Formats: sequence, structure tokens, C-alpha cells
Amino acid sequence: FALLLAGGIPVWMTLRAGRAIRRRLRDAAACPPPGSWPEVCMVLPCRGANPDLETNLRTLLEQDYPCFSALLVTTGDDASLPLLRRLASDYPARARLVLAPQTETAAQKLTNQLAALDCAPASAEVYAFVDTDGQAGSGYLKSMASALGRDRTVGLVTGWWWYLPERSAFWGFVRSCWSAGAIPFLFDRRWNIASGGSMLVRREVFEACGARARWRHAISDGLSLAQAVKEKGLEVRFVPEATIVSKIPADFAGALEWTNRQATISHVYMPRFWRATAVAYALQVGGLVLALCGGGWALGLWGLAGMLAGYTGLQLANAALMLRLAGGILPAGARKNIEEHRLIYILAAPAATWLYGINVLRSSFSRRIAWGGISYRLVSARETVARSTPTRFFCPPERPEGMRLSKPESETTRRRSAIRAAISS
Repeated sequence: FALLLAGGIPVWMTLRAGRAIRRRLRDAAACPPPGSWPEVCMVLPCRGANPDLETNLRTLLEQDYPCFSALLVTTGDDASLPLLRRLASDYPARARLVLAPQTETAAQKLTNQLAALDCAPASAEVYAFVDTDGQAGSGYLKSMASALGRDRTVGLVTGWWWYLPERSAFWGFVRSCWSAGAIPFLFDRRWNIASGGSMLVRREVFEACGARARWRHAISDGLSLAQAVKEKGLEVRFVPEATIVSKIPADFAGALEWTNRQATISHVYMPRFWRATAVAYALQVGGLVLALCGGGWALGLWGLAGMLAGYTGLQLANAALMLRLAGGILPAGARKNIEEHRLIYILAAPAATWLYGINVLRSSFSRRIAWGGISYRLVSARETVARSTPTRFFCPPERPEGMRLSKPESETTRRRSAIRAAISS
């Protein structure tokens, strides 16, 4: 019974999510388009010059939407700057380049977005925050704006990301399965979150809920904005047809760093959800151990093998259901990838489950993450300390040092150092 419970609950949640997605797609198809579309200001933060960046940006700049503008934002020393200058000149009526300052108190991405908002046109009614390391469909903005505009009780709409592994390597599929495991929670109003890389929010809601002040000291734009919107009594709604496809690195180190970052951010911004999932995982592993130890003596070797096979079979069945669910919301290219690598996706699902155990263990005693070449320490949901060097996987706890990258050297210290150097020479 313990094994059936441990493996059956995820299957039930995936089936429920599948029903919700089919209902959402039917409602979207039956609902006529609005009489007028709101003007959207799309904020596109960029960091680094990955090979697909130009394709991703052009897809966003050529959206099938009647009235939108785009703010291409990065720092002055970023590798993406030459490309962004060229795109701003290619789309002069639609795109504008914004340079953001370096930050010490928040994720650089959030500082970039805040700098872009200072340049947003006064006529914009809706803000769209979209990451540029994935490719959105041509109807992305219409799907999101339509979901936001139909119901005034909805304050924020969010899409999701499906990760395509590069070079078809195993750990890329593990990361993709790990991310897909969050989809069933997106339909639960108690636990649902917003993907920081795919959000639309009304301008008036964004300003009224105090999102600017939160972002100045935050690491997660999606979680902090979703919390602020919910505190205003508004709903965060998932738009499955607005899923963005992104290519990801396929090595174990990259998968571990990314999943550790997500788990740590969840621990800081959603402690109740983190504890609930951690307890559920502990009960799942504990139930497996008890079933094997308790039932193994009575059933013998073949009984143990059967119990393990049953538990693993439920995990594989859940992965197969999730792939079927994803096939209904992904574009043709991503569906083809799933069909070609279906078996690998399914076999990667148990590894994603055990990887989550490592993430829970690590995030239970460390609040450090590495992101975009910068190391951050998450003091709380409203305080972040940035460092210039990446963090290690397991780091000992450190004494809080405030909000600066490092303590500035005093004039007295510099004089003493000069005197010592003169004496030693």
C-alpha cells in the first residue's frame, strides 16, 4: 500500500492536470477574441550571446499582435549588446535598447527589468516579462493577453517552459522531466506560481501591489510578483498554450546547478510549499524503505523485485502521461522531439525524482545559488546579497555581511599596505 500511495499520487495529479489543460484549451477555442487588444510593453532581459538568441528575439519582435513595443535590456559590458543594437535598428518602430546598471542587492535580471520599466511608454496598459533563452510561438502574446483580459479577478497570467536537451544527452532529459513535474501544481490556486520568464500583468496591478519595491531586493521575479498579486486578492492563472520551448545544456553539472537553484529559491520564497514537498518526498522514500524492509522478509527476493518493479512502473507511467499532456500544448518541433526521444524521457523520470532528493537536502541548509556567473546569498524573500564569484555546490554557512559585494578598503589600510610594501622592498 505504501508503494502504491507513493507512486500513485503523482499519477493522479498528472491526470488531473491533463483534464484541466483540455478544459482550458476548449474554453480558449470557444471564446471569441476581444474587441480591442490592450497595448503591451514587452520587457526582454538579455545576458550573454547564446547561439539561438537572435532567433528567439526576432520571434518575439515579430509577434502576431496589433499593438506592442519591446524593450531590449542588458548591461553595458554584456556580450549580447552588439546584437541588441542591431535589432533595435532593424525594428526602430517597435524595439528600443535600454542599458541597466550593475546591482548588488538583487538578481541582475530584476535590475535590468526595473531599468526597462523606467523607459516604458506611458500608453502601455500591460507589462509582459519574457526571457530570451527560449522560442515563443507567433501567437504567444495573443494567448496571454486574451487570458488576462477576460476576467478582471485575474491579476497575473503565466506560461511555462519546456526544455529540449542539446545533443540528446541523458541529464538534459532529466532536467526537462524535473521541470515538467511542476505543471500539476500550476492549476492549484494555493500553490501555483508564475514563471519569471513568461508573465503578463496589468500595469495598474503591477504598480498597486508594490512589485517595484520587492524586485529591488529579490532574486525571483516570478515568485515575488505572484505573492504580491495574491496578497491583493487576485488570481494567478496558468496559460498552457503559451508554453515556451528552450534548448538547454545536457551535462550533469548544469542540471544539478539549475535544480539546486530552483529548490533554494522555493525554500526562501515559498517555505510552506517547500516543506510540504520535502515531507511528501521523505514519506515517499520512507514508505519505499518500509515496504522493502517490512514486506521483503515475507515475500522474499522475488517479492522485493516485484515491489520495486511496481513502484518504478508507476513512475514511468506518470512520465508517459506527462509527455502525452505536453504533446497537446507544445509546437510541432517540440512534439517531434518528444516522439523521437520518448523512451529516454520516460527512463529519465526516476532519476529526476532522486535528483529532487539531493536538491531538498542541499537547499535545507544552504541559501547560496549561482546564476549567470554571479553568486547570490538569499537572506530572505526581500533581501539578497550578490557576490562576484560563483558559489560551490556545498558551502559552509557564513556570517552575514550586509548588502555590499565586499567591504571597501579604508584609506588607513591602504597607507599601511603601502608602508609594508616599501619596507619589504
